[in-house]
Amino acid sequence: RSLSVNALSFGYFLQAVAEQRPQCSVFYASSSHVFPGNGTGRLKEDSEKKPESIYAITKFTGMQICEHYRTEHGLRASVGILFNHESSLRNSSYLSKRIARAAALIAKQGRGILSLGSLEATVDWGAAEDFVDAMHRMLQLDVGDDFIVATGVPHTVAEFAEIAFRCVDLDYRNYVELNPARMTRAPQTRIGNPEKLMHATGWKVTISFEEMVRRLVEYEMRKE
Repeated sequence: RSLSVNALSFGYFLQAVAEQRPQCSVFYASSSHVFPGNGTGRLKEDSEKKPESIYAITKFTGMQICEHYRTEHGLRASVGILFNHESSLRNSSYLSKRIARAAALIAKQGRGILSLGSLEATVDWGAAEDFVDAMHRMLQLDVGDDFIVATGVPHTVAEFAEIAFRCVDLDYRNYVELNPARMTRAPQTRIGNPEKLMHATGWKVTISFEEMVRRLVEYEMRKE
């Protein structure tokens, strides 16, 4: 499925654009997973690519297809290499959703436990609203290019949990238990450097990490 959606279908789409609407702007959503995990420093557009899953391989393939149509057909096709971007629309399997939902449920019910694999894992978390703004800005450029979309600021799972539970006046340390069995793979750290995007488009982060977490928890609190 990843190959069909992220590479093959995108290639057919760009070919159609090249033939029918070459003046159009195109945006392709890639992923920070095209980079190896646990690298040092903030990742830039030209940092080493080393996709380590089928999903990441197909995202990298989509990036190469985009570059081909930029150089060979002159398309205004931009790639956003997206780092973690969170919203209330995440499904329940995502860590951000699990933490926000647990904090809200425990606050409502007065009891409960949140099981996490690690509190030390470090993530570059941003708000989806800011990332969509970045996508729109890329589409306004005269020439397409590759851009890192990230906050550039690392935060631990412990920080996320602390803020989420503080939003409902609870201490996360009383409700979080560590269960290493939940870790299906070793934690991987990828922190982005959005300076190229900021310089080209004027983009900047407008929703802080704390505000992002607060919004996620408030959404869960409003649910029945």
